[in-house]
Amino acid sequence: MIGARKIKTIAWRLVHELERLLPAEVVQNQLSLFKQTLSQKKNDKNKIYSLHEPEVCCIPKGKEHKQLYL
Repeated sequence: MIGARKIKTIAWRLVHELERLLPAEVVQNQLSLFKQTLSQKKNDKNKIYSLHEPEVCCIPKGKEHKQLYL
């Protein structure tokens, strides 16, 4: 079984390989989305939850007076 850290390392290698091989103007937007997804931490704001629909946001459970994470 491959761990999450190993998968993240492989994903970074693939992103760097795509940057090197493909023209920058063609894939710049998509690669920036991949980079943001790979570099986000657990407590970060404005996380990417879906690569095919990046505008999806988290709807937290809990009390109504708590702040929403949009």
